[in-house]
Formats: sequence, C-alpha cells, structure tokens
Amino acid sequence: MSLRRRLVLGFALVAVALVVGGYVLAGTMRDALIARVDSQLRAVSGPIFVGDDGDDRRPPNVRSDYVVAVFDRDGSLQGPVVPPTVGSDEPLPDVEAMSRVASQVRPGEDVIATVPREDGRGSDYRVRAVTASSQRGSSPEYVAVIGQSLVDVDHTFREIVVAELVTAAVVLAALGLVAYWVLRQGVRPLDEIADAADAIAAGDLSRRVSHPAASTEAGRVGIAFNRMLSQIEDDIRQREESEQRLKQFAADASHELRTPLTSIRGYADLWRQGGLQGDGAINDAMRRIEGESARMGRLVEDLLLLARLDEGIPLQRTPVDLSRIANDVVADARVVDPARPITVDTESSVVVIGDDDRLRQVLGNLVTNARTHTPAATPVHVTVRRDDGSAIVVVHDDGPGMDDETAQRAFERFYRADKSRSRVQGGTGLGLSIVSAVVHALGGTVALETGVGRGTTFSINVPLATD
Repeated sequence: MSLRRRLVLGFALVAVALVVGGYVLAGTMRDALIARVDSQLRAVSGPIFVGDDGDDRRPPNVRSDYVVAVFDRDGSLQGPVVPPTVGSDEPLPDVEAMSRVASQVRPGEDVIATVPREDGRGSDYRVRAVTASSQRGSSPEYVAVIGQSLVDVDHTFREIVVAELVTAAVVLAALGLVAYWVLRQGVRPLDEIADAADAIAAGDLSRRVSHPAASTEAGRVGIAFNRMLSQIEDDIRQREESEQRLKQFAADASHELRTPLTSIRGYADLWRQGGLQGDGAINDAMRRIEGESARMGRLVEDLLLLARLDEGIPLQRTPVDLSRIANDVVADARVVDPARPITVDTESSVVVIGDDDRLRQVLGNLVTNARTHTPAATPVHVTVRRDDGSAIVVVHDDGPGMDDETAQRAFERFYRADKSRSRVQGGTGLGLSIVSAVVHALGGTVALETGVGRGTTFSINVPLATD
C-alpha cells in the first residue's frame, strides 16, 4: 500500500474514532444529566399526601416546578394533571404513558421512567410513580406520578453535540492540513524521484530531482539520488570514453601495423615475380624489409609495454642515477643530430628507485620529441636536479610550441598533430603516452607547459631514493 493511501486510511480511522468517541461522550453526558434528574425526583422526601379536593392534587411536599398527576390503583387518572407553576407553557406529559407507569407501582416501591409529551414532539418527561395517601391519613389508595421535563437535558445535550462537532471539524481540518503537508513534503518528492528514474531509464542521464531541505528524509533521499545519478553518469561517460579510446586505439594500431606489413608484402611479391634483379636491388629490398620489421617490432614492444602498465604489472625497482641517464641520452642525440644545440645541466648523482631501461626510454622519447617537432637549429636543454625530496627532470625547447588542443591531447595514444600521419613529423604517436605511463607507474608526475610561439617544456617529478 502506498504512503498516500496509508495516510488517507489513517485520516479516515481518526475521523471514525472522533465520531464514535463523540457519540459515546455525548451519550454518557446525557445519561449523567438524566441520572441527576432522577436524583432530584427521588429527593422528594417523606410521605406523599394528596388533597381531598379533586382540583388540588399537588402534594404539599412536592416542589412547584414538577408536573403532578394522581392515579388510583387501577391506573385511572384522579383529577387533572397539575402543571408546574414555573415554565407552565411547556406541554404536559402524555397521560396514558403516565397511567402505564402508575399501574406498575407496588406498595412501598417507586418506578422511574421516561414518557413522551402529549403532543408527541419535543423533549420527553422523566417521571417517578410512588404510592400516596390522602391528607386524612387513610390507607394508601393513590399513586402520585411526579415528572420533570427533560428540555434542559436535551438543550445541554445539543450544546455538547454541537461543541463536539465543531471540535471534530477543527481536528479533522488540522489533520487534513498535516496530511497534505506530509504528502507534499514526503510523497511528492518520492513521485518526482520515480519520474526521474523513469526518465533516466529512457536514456536521459542528465535528469535530476529538486529536493527540499536536507533536514528532511525526502531531502536526504533526493540528495543521495542526485549524487548517485552523477556517479552513474560519470561512470557511463568514462565507459563510453574508454570504449571510444579502445576503438580508436585498435584503429590506430591496425593502421600503424598495416603500413610496414604492406611494405614487407610488397617487396616479397616483387621478389617472387622476379622484379628484383641484381644484388643491389635485392640488398636494397632486404634493407627496407629489415627497417620496416624493426619499426613494426618497436611498435609491438611499445604496445606491449603500455598493456603491461595498464594491467598494473610493476616495473623493475633498482637505484637509477638520472644524471647519468640524461648525459647518455643527450650524447646519443648529439650523434644523431650534430647540427642541433643540445645542452644538459645536471646535479651529481640524482638517484631514484625505478627501471633503468624505462627511464632511459622516457628521457629519450622527450628529447626525440623535441628534435622531431622543432626546426633543425632549435636549441634543446635538459635539466636534472633535486627539489624537496624529488628528482626533477626538465626538457625544454624553443620551438613553435603547441596550441591548446594539441597540448590537451599530447599524452593520448596514437595522437599526432599531423593528421596525414606523415612520418616526416613524428612517429607512431606512442612516445608521450609511454612517458606518462612509466612515470606514473613509478609514483611520479608529468607536466606540460607550452603555447604557440613560447616553446615546449616537459617536467618530470619522481621521488628520490632514500638512504
């Protein structure tokens, strides 16, 4: 059962309880008022005498605000019914009903009952029938019926009923307002959450719910629901981005591997068809095949390294002197590109815990990246130093720099600013991806500072080895 139905059912039960309680209370009050009238009727003390004159049938010890009628033992009315002198405009009780009450009296006993008015409408009378004697003291031969109108009792009863109805109406109205407020604060936000869940199931991941104050249960549910939706949306977006990167990675890897394979297959087909004549042509073909095979092998090794790093396979951990590696990398670069000014500035023995081969590959990739993407005479400077427990390696060039899009995607796998994939500018596009993966695997960070016309600076921060 829904919360709304439970509240409505509770509201109905409260209303029924108020009505039943009011009915019971009003009936109890009316019974108490009638009991008080009965006590007043019984308060007529002493023997009751009736006058010998048929026109004067009021016992002398009966108050004037009572109705009095005298009957014989057979229930016959003896003389007229004597009305009260106070409120005499009130209709008298029904004589036949009083006669029936009088006929029930036994010597020494009295009977109290309710009789209607003679016109059958309005308030009844409460009467007491008791044996009476004549004023001459003869044996009891009469029955005096003394009655009092219940008009005051009925008036008080109606006032009680009206008061209870007003009270019940006020209480029900207050409960209605409370129920409406509870539904508004509790149920409506839940309905909104259900609608949002349906919209999200239909594909609208940006849907959120507006929630009241966090101090309410619905507010806390709304906040938690929105937080969950944000997390789900982030997870789905990351999954989609990961799938997209995987598709792009597979496409790029296929493209990079297809090029050398095509060259190797082409030379093989050329040889098989007899297109290679003479030792010079064959040697040149073998050299080209060897070069493409080596390039394909390097690509496969780079992909394997990235795959191992993605799986969390740890690198070797030995003390490595970054100063020595930097000097070796710069020396190799000078041999490859002797016309380019490449300088190195290192502190002595900057030792970290890492993989010697991979760190050498990292610095080599950064220097090669600087040589490849800058004009021939552009200076390249390498710095290795210590800074607050960390080894800092900086590779800076004074080249044209990168625009914002290229800088943001510089560490993506297979990304190259050269959309034509020409190898005049750059290689496979995995160099900076390997730099980032290796450095992070060693617990370090990589930063890139660049801008169009401002050159490019790569900074590597790796924890120093402790004693």
